[in-house]
Formats: sequence, C-alpha cells, structure tokens
Amino acid sequence: MEYLEEVMGRYVNINGLNIYYETVGNGSPVIMLHLAGFDGRVYRPTIPFFLQRYRLIILDLPGHGKSDPWPKWQTQRVSLEYYANIIVKLVDKLSLDSVSVVGTSIGGDLSLLLGVKLGYRAKAIASVNGAGRTRTFTEKDIENSNNLDVGRTLRFAGEYATKKVVEYLTWIRGQNRNEILINDLYAWNNFDIMDDLPKIEAEVLLARGEFEPLVTEEMIKETASRIKRVKVETIKGVGHYAPAENPEEFAKVIVTFLDQVI
Repeated sequence: MEYLEEVMGRYVNINGLNIYYETVGNGSPVIMLHLAGFDGRVYRPTIPFFLQRYRLIILDLPGHGKSDPWPKWQTQRVSLEYYANIIVKLVDKLSLDSVSVVGTSIGGDLSLLLGVKLGYRAKAIASVNGAGRTRTFTEKDIENSNNLDVGRTLRFAGEYATKKVVEYLTWIRGQNRNEILINDLYAWNNFDIMDDLPKIEAEVLLARGEFEPLVTEEMIKETASRIKRVKVETIKGVGHYAPAENPEEFAKVIVTFLDQVI
C-alpha cells in the first residue's frame, strides 16, 4: 500500500467540531462518504483506481474515526440533515466551486441529499447502495446492532467477500463507538427525501451491489423515477460493502460515470 504515503490527513473546524478528512490524487475534487458506523478507511483499497484522475476528499463524519464526537452524542439522535449541513460547510471552507460526491450506504443517502443542498455546485452524484427513502430496519434490529458482530458483516456482504475483507470491515467498524452505529441506523431509517429529489440538477448515478440485501431494485427504481438525469448500474459480485469487497470493480463503475460527466 505504498499509495498511502501520498495521503494527507487534515482537520477543519466546523461549528466548533474538528472534522477529519484525507486528500489524495489530482484533478476534479470528489468527496467520499462512508457507510454507517464506519469511517473513511473503508475507501482506502479504492484509492489506486482514482489517483490519476481525481482528487479524493475522504471524510470521517462527525463522531466517526478521527473526527470529534457530535454534541451530546450519548443522548441526542443525529440525522442525515445534520451530517449534510456539516459537509456543505466543509465545501465552503475548502472553497470548492464545484464538487462531485460519492457515498455508500448511509453515505449514498447523504450524496443524494447533498445533490439537493449543493445545487449548481454539485457536478456529479454517485449513490451506492443508497436511495431516496431507506426504511429497512426494525427498532429491535437497530438496538441489537453490535459493531463487533462479524456475523452482521457476513450477512450484508456479498457471497464472494473473503475472510480478509470481513476482518478488515469489522476492524474498522469496531474502532467506532457502538452508539454511533445505532444512531446512524436510526438516521438511515428516518431518511426520506423523495419529494426533494427533482431539485437535483447534477448528473446522478444510482449503483447497487449485485448481492445488496438492504436497498432493493424497487427502491432504486422508485428513486430514479424522481431524478431528472440519472443512470442506474449494478456493481457485480458485491453486497452492501462494495468499496471494500471489490475495490477495482467499485472504482470502475464510479470512474466510468465520473469520466462521462466531468
């Protein structure tokens, strides 16, 4: 992983919180948003496939990874609206006149919301295993979630996920507080911007893993029907954790889309 030597870690203060992000590569800026309960490290295996074309900005959402906890994280439910407002301010702080956004899972939901919030500044939006409405868990499922549960990783991964991949994913998620995973899942479950999707002016990619267990094909179709300029793709051989399960295939789908738009 010599390419990691090129990664630069930085902090930016937003609303009194130190938000951690990493930058690597050259070219048009692309913000990468991670899955629920994870942090930006989930994208590290994908970096070599973007390096020559794009400048990646890989974010740790508030409370995740190296970013500061959100205020009152123990008792206060967060929303994707909260995360999105932080990211919009990050775009402002970095003086980005235009930016593309790529997200997976909760990050995929966030990418669509940012397509609404960023307006003309959003150049391209890629939502992987996300949708305009994601109510897929029962409250019992959420409350019983355990970030160290290898079985959970196996259930949501595709059938080709290796032991090494499952261990890597569990290692990352296990270094974040379990309360963060639970709060993220509540935010996912309460996400519904179907009525706002027509406001997105950017080109949008809705990508779904071949073995994705949470976001159904019907959810993707329903989301696509509300977006002006949209493309739908399947990422072969992966489940919910697409960027870690098959980094090259994930990047191939995303880069092909970005190259056509940017």
